[in-house]
Amino acid sequence: MISTAQQQKYFERLGVSSLSKQPAQLLTQLHLAHLRQLPFENLDITFNRTIKLNQVGVLDKLIDQHRGGFCYELNYGFYLLLSSLGFEVKLLSGRVFDGQRYGQEFDHLLLSVELADGPVIADVGFGDSFNVPLPLDGSVLIEQHAAHKIIWENNHFSVLKRTDSTTWKPQYIFTTIPRTLEDFRQMANYHQTSPLSIFTRKTICSRLTPDGRMTLSNRKLIESHGLHKNERLLESAEQFRLTLRQQFDISLPDSFQVEQWFTGQN
Repeated sequence: MISTAQQQKYFERLGVSSLSKQPAQLLTQLHLAHLRQLPFENLDITFNRTIKLNQVGVLDKLIDQHRGGFCYELNYGFYLLLSSLGFEVKLLSGRVFDGQRYGQEFDHLLLSVELADGPVIADVGFGDSFNVPLPLDGSVLIEQHAAHKIIWENNHFSVLKRTDSTTWKPQYIFTTIPRTLEDFRQMANYHQTSPLSIFTRKTICSRLTPDGRMTLSNRKLIESHGLHKNERLLESAEQFRLTLRQQFDISLPDSFQVEQWFTGQN
């Protein structure tokens, strides 16, 4: 459980000053704020910094260092916040679909939250996915530029996404077995160190915007507005650092060897 002071700092980090009194509305409010303010990013992995997967390390990074993280950090931080507010919330294990196959167990950390109308899935650590909590009952969540739903098949739940009128595509599968943070440690280490992990092969920093997404992929800045994208290549390490500050509110310490890394991207 986090302290009242940590809770308040978390709210400030999210840019939230007044909270809805209705639980479902409050969860939606915080979910959206999290996606907009705390980027999905793997900068520690890119610059060979060991991620501290515990309560102290996660809160320090997300709140005090003004950073984002990957699923194990973002969703665990959100779990701590929601638990402190009295929500009944569980850590769940997901297996991400890479276009050909599903990953291993504990490949992804997501949350289940109990509400009066039934359980929903909260996930602020996947990147480009649903923006507000997704019901487990199979109902379709239609958002501005995509639709999502959860179906039950082959003894697991599946999160599906549709960006056109016909095709549903899988994002990940999961079960509702409660997990502990320790259960995810081995896969979290894998994603930090394995040359087969997407996180060691590509640098990403991405956040939700009011009409799309802002994404930094290696040295390419991608601004998505609905279904339209504007892309440009950053020309220097200085531009890379400046973009992180201006678009993601992230200031990397000088000890992060951005110049050396950027040279290798050319």
